[in-house]
Amino acid sequence: VANGQAKQATAQYKFASGTTLAGLYEDVSELNLGTNTFAIVTQKVGKNGLLTASYGVNQGDNTSVYGTEDGTTIGLGAKYKLTAKSALIAGWSQHERDGNDASTFTVGIDAKFGY
Repeated sequence: VANGQAKQATAQYKFASGTTLAGLYEDVSELNLGTNTFAIVTQKVGKNGLLTASYGVNQGDNTSVYGTEDGTTIGLGAKYKLTAKSALIAGWSQHERDGNDASTFTVGIDAKFGY
């Protein structure tokens, strides 16, 4: 990174039941972006479905461009595979920092072209 150092560690474990647990820790405080910690769980549903839930924290501090307050993000998602190259997707996320909330909801088709 040109302006400083970023450090990141990730881990993932897949269970035979179709559940996957993953985590991420990222220290980008030298870039004045604080630290990030995320936990993600996915669950296969039947042959074609996938559910996802995630929770993340961006830790604020005196040097962070985001301020001293922590920011949290919660996400829920679903994917249903239609063909080898397409799927229906839906997702919701909410981000909160300093009493400001931002929510998004997405519905769509994930289509792969040319590969």
